[in-house]
Amino acid sequence: MKKGWIALDIDGTVTDNVYEVPRPVDDYLHSLVDKGWNIVFITGRTYSFAIKPLKTLSFPYTLGVQNGADILRMPTKEKIFRNYLSSDVLAIVDEACKGQKEDYLVYTGYERGDSCYYRPDRFSKDLLEYFEVLKTLATDPWVEVKSFPLEELKGFPLIKCFGTEEDMYKVSEYLAKYPDIKTSVIRDPIKKEVFLTMITNKEATKGNVVRFVCRKEHPNLPVIAAGDDMNDIPMLVEADVKIVMENAPKKMLSLADIVAPSASQHGLIQGLEKAIKKYDA
Repeated sequence: MKKGWIALDIDGTVTDNVYEVPRPVDDYLHSLVDKGWNIVFITGRTYSFAIKPLKTLSFPYTLGVQNGADILRMPTKEKIFRNYLSSDVLAIVDEACKGQKEDYLVYTGYERGDSCYYRPDRFSKDLLEYFEVLKTLATDPWVEVKSFPLEELKGFPLIKCFGTEEDMYKVSEYLAKYPDIKTSVIRDPIKKEVFLTMITNKEATKGNVVRFVCRKEHPNLPVIAAGDDMNDIPMLVEADVKIVMENAPKKMLSLADIVAPSASQHGLIQGLEKAIKKYDA
């Protein structure tokens, strides 16, 4: 018998390691699936980067990548939903980033190899050195261009801007006047001093993954959600029980029904145990 849904961010929630889900967390989630809980991972990562820590999982789950631009049934990779941007957005983002120190990346989506287009002459030396690190973490091909190939980018899932927290909020505020665009500002999960503005189709949010999948497939079942950064807020708002990791931004803690220890302490287990008690009683 199905008991409900558990919607989980990956970085900083399930794991603090870009390469793997800790064995105790893996085992605990597997035990919940065996008891009738459905697991959905919802991440800002590309598919090829998201699958790295999830590759050891031996249970079925749903995966929303790039904040829900693509939603897949795993391990079959059956496509459930897709919400992409059009190439018209690139000119708008160019205007939003005018005067910024750093530029942005454009991702093509998992069916086109998760290629990442970037203009290296518009990034600082520090960011370019960081990109060399990122290239080692996933199989995404990085493609250097002088200008973005509009014909190849008629539809794509994500733009990722880089900069200071202040600059990223300026970009987000500029883009807020465009109703078909959704932005979220988060701290980079690896280079903590860098902030990102994640730009997606307005329908590609973690909250919509909960609506499109959890609420649609089993509308009467409860949803428990856990996250640690600002792009997790739409997912938490949609959930019946909200778990926020203790190291999350302070403004998120007020949303929490449960505050869990950090991912480095496998705190998700403790948070889920408290949440599930409500439904196991």
